[in-house]
Amino acid sequence: MKPLTPKQERFVAEYLVDLNATQAAIRAGYSAKTAEQQGPRLLGNVVVAAAIGEAQARHLAAVDVSAQRVLKELAAIGFSDIRAIFDENGQLRPVNELPDGVASVIASVEVTKQRTRTADETTTEEWVSKVKAWDKTRAG
Repeated sequence: MKPLTPKQERFVAEYLVDLNATQAAIRAGYSAKTAEQQGPRLLGNVVVAAAIGEAQARHLAAVDVSAQRVLKELAAIGFSDIRAIFDENGQLRPVNELPDGVASVIASVEVTKQRTRTADETTTEEWVSKVKAWDKTRAG
């Protein structure tokens, strides 16, 4: 196979940043006026496409991402049970006590101190925890 030109190499590197062929062409030094045509043309080039595929495979291997792992994470979110983050008294479990696979379904936790005034004008304070899980419909 023919080697990439320096400009094509730059296009491959830039394309991997945001997967936007037009912007990658501009950043690689192609004319902004013709970038809309150059980007797709470069993606259709067998040598450029192979270089992009190889680079993506290297990146995925480096971060240990596989289709199986992604599906496993999506399944964990999709089949998660929010009750697992609470103990038998209904209190939020400390993070280090969450069962395996439960922590990965939590998008955020917000803990705030809430003051409440009772009928007899006494003020009480309590910690309130808000837990947000990842959206199950988007995971599936």
